[in-house]
Amino acid sequence: MTDGLFSATLGDAHEHIVLGILIRLGLEVGKVDVSSTPYDLIIRPYKNPKTKSSSFIRAQIKTVKTSLSFSGGSRGGIDREYKSNVKTYTYSSKDTDIVIGIDRSTLDLYVVPIKIVEKCNQKSLAASKLKIFLNNWDIFLNWNPSYLEALTKKFNC
Repeated sequence: MTDGLFSATLGDAHEHIVLGILIRLGLEVGKVDVSSTPYDLIIRPYKNPKTKSSSFIRAQIKTVKTSLSFSGGSRGGIDREYKSNVKTYTYSSKDTDIVIGIDRSTLDLYVVPIKIVEKCNQKSLAASKLKIFLNNWDIFLNWNPSYLEALTKKFNC
């Protein structure tokens, strides 16, 4: 198998693994089968006990080796043939609500709200800087503006 084909296959497998982990945690999760969207999954976080309601959030899944990329629009797979970086972009709240990185070796998850991506304004962050987000299921338990704002203030890029 070529490197490009393996990369594309690994990305597809990781989307399904994340889907399974989140379902196992008790979340409602759906796979988005339209490849032109800037998100791979929709997730209903646990219901907010104060409002008794929740809505779906959009999640982008990325493979992590040493860093978590916050860029989209390029292809790492077999059909990659771009002449420039015109199609690449950094994810923002207009594209997705959360980026979930899956460690290629351990299958641990980095659950990073898009507010963090926007605060840092970087195309990627080293996995070593993202320990606060490693298997942080509290993000799904407390998905609300005040919790996300507090988490964003606490994190130093």
